Amino acid sequence: MINNWEHKNLKPDYSSMYHGNNHPSDIDLFYLANDDTLILGEIKNQSYKKEAWEKQKKLFARLIDNYKNEAMYLFITHNKYVQNGDTVIDIPNCYIKEYYYKGEWRIPQRKTKVWEVLKKYGLIPRTSTKDKTIRE
Repeated sequence: MINNWEHKNLKPDYSSMYHGNNHPSDIDLFYLANDDTLILGEIKNQSYKKEAWEKQKKLFARLIDNYKNEAMYLFITHNKYVQNGDTVIDIPNCYIKEYYYKGEWRIPQRKTKVWEVLKKYGLIPRTSTKDKTIRE
């Protein structure tokens, strides 16, 4: 959930920080599941530019491959717009375009929500009571 809407117009400028074609990137989601599985993620509006995402994939795969325990990277899309009055992005119910797990990028065969992928791999928070549908 994004809570800092008063800062929504702040954008980092990395234009002078690069090495060849490489430039800095951010990570939108950090989550430690079951006390040892690292889940990182990129959250983009569904109208994202695919070229930008393709450039980030190599970096994110390296991060996951070099983590000491099990790890996963999720590429998540949403359809919310501040201009429409949207104030919350409900991440568990957003769709996954693709994810990186155990050394390979995987593309879901059907529309798949974040909570479905986490449930598939046993990574749903065991103590979460906020949304009962996630635990069922």
